[in-house]
Amino acid sequence: MLYARLAVVSLILATLTSGLGGCSSLGGIKLTSVKAEGGGTLQLRPRTSAYVAGDRNSADVYLTDLPGEALDPAADLTGVSGQFIHIHLFLTPKAGSTPIDSTACSASVRHVVIADGRIGVYGGGGFLSPNTSPGDRVLTGRLGDATLRLVSASPEFGDRLGPSKLDCAFRAPLDQRLANALAARLDTILAKATPR
Repeated sequence: MLYARLAVVSLILATLTSGLGGCSSLGGIKLTSVKAEGGGTLQLRPRTSAYVAGDRNSADVYLTDLPGEALDPAADLTGVSGQFIHIHLFLTPKAGSTPIDSTACSASVRHVVIADGRIGVYGGGGFLSPNTSPGDRVLTGRLGDATLRLVSASPEFGDRLGPSKLDCAFRAPLDQRLANALAARLDTILAKATPR
């Protein structure tokens, strides 16, 4: 068990230092409250990104700004702040056979906000327009105006956003090992939140 954890941490740190996991060069990621008053905006510049393709039509994309040591599945989140996004593309849009509209939905999203160890999970969906295809060496795309709301949280988490819109331009390399490691870390984070 200890060797498996060390292998995951080593893989993540090696990826961070090699430059494979990195920032979006497509405009970044912004989660914006749609509340009339008192809403805010969170921006994310990913340090680590990876994706895995289910087939030529679907993919799971992971983006995070958490430091490498916080990506260990067993790491304590006390004092940690950052964000973690999982986008599941379940249908690659095709002109003429898929509704291509801002109100259509081709991807589900989980956007995790960690504030000094407190966890809030915003969930929802939107229309993902990929620039490359699942299975390509790098997946790039844009998810515009995806609608999200708080779906689960740790007891101390204060929802300062409420219903929100996510605008996400991303770039993620195809890396099954890193994507699996990020998925494992995400699972341990989600286990600390309860439905709202």
